Amino acid sequence: MPKQHISDNTYNHDNLPSPPLSPRNRYQWLRYISYTCFAIGVILLMHMVRRDTSSFDNRSTIIDDEWLPLKSSAINVNNAATVSTGETILDFAIVGFEKTGTTFLLKALGSHPEVAMPIKHSELSKQLCVKKDSGKVVLLNWLNEQHDKDVILRDSRELVSDNKQQHRILKHGMKCSDLLRKSLAIENLADLSDQTKLIIGLRHPVLWFQSLYNYRVRQSYEQNWTSSIPSPHDLHGKTQWRGISTTAAKFDIQLKQLAKVSMTKNEVLDMLSNELDSYELRISTNPLKVFIYTIEQLEDTNTKRRLQFEKDIQSFLNLQDPLNHFASETKENVNDSSYPESINICDSEYKRIRKKLIRQGTKSSEWIREKFIKSKDVTVSDVSYFESMLKTWSEDPCDFDGRRGS
Repeated sequence: MPKQHISDNTYNHDNLPSPPLSPRNRYQWLRYISYTCFAIGVILLMHMVRRDTSSFDNRSTIIDDEWLPLKSSAINVNNAATVSTGETILDFAIVGFEKTGTTFLLKALGSHPEVAMPIKHSELSKQLCVKKDSGKVVLLNWLNEQHDKDVILRDSRELVSDNKQQHRILKHGMKCSDLLRKSLAIENLADLSDQTKLIIGLRHPVLWFQSLYNYRVRQSYEQNWTSSIPSPHDLHGKTQWRGISTTAAKFDIQLKQLAKVSMTKNEVLDMLSNELDSYELRISTNPLKVFIYTIEQLEDTNTKRRLQFEKDIQSFLNLQDPLNHFASETKENVNDSSYPESINICDSEYKRIRKKLIRQGTKSSEWIREKFIKSKDVTVSDVSYFESMLKTWSEDPCDFDGRRGS
């Protein structure tokens, strides 16, 4: 019987080791491995691109493994808000930005029969701004005291009436208009409750800069500050005066801390290099809901639109009674006094400052409109009007009559 020939590329079925690959087969095998690795690489690359352009609420991009070198300083991945029970939670907080009508809202909401808020400028109000761990203790003590008062109030109502109002639970809120500037404050707030709702106001960066600067000048005189008043031309980069600088007008940088939308690696790097390192900004994931507005919505002369805005805030806070009409509320902290250092931002000497603020404002406006308000955690009243106001950030308000504010 003739011997059966065994080719180089077949196995020996008699349990003998197969012969080594020929140079030709070895080349084909290496080429197959190379093509397979290339295909896997393409698939992974497509997945990364698809991930960066996927739903804005895909939080996985915020803490992706490729960012491991940044996690310790830029991303708080261990922050997990606790679920509060009972009625001692902080229901809402007006958290920024300064000079965007936050004191006006404090008065409008604080006078509502279903809302309890600390008195403006009280020592308690300052302590409730939970920028440090000690602030959490003060806030919890205040909430517990308010809860006890609510129980007594409801018990007394039940003795005299069966009206539905007896069952209303007060909403507890606070105002801390510079809270967004400190990531630790955001984390402290989230640690207290995952049900706290944030109210955030915006304003044209040029008008914001003028208003806050003049307000600080007024405070300097009224409170007898010993430090000198710096020139507005010096307030840029890392140099700021009590929260006022051109860099501090980058509202998008501070909103990114809330982690409401997915961000690319470059966006996080931009946040880290924003020259606001004195505020120790970092991303902190949290489930807190946000209502964002622009100051024009508080002052809207379009009655129908303003009434809808008021209803939307009422709905956001789950209040049964409507708010007092904003048109009937008086403005607070208006810079109606003039001092030697007060500025008119429209003067020619501040043209360079305006240009910088407009350039930054254009970028901030685009990010807020195209990404931030698309989050499921963010509520906006009349999106089209809100966006139209933010689009004006790319314009010089001094070129339009009636645009310049105090």
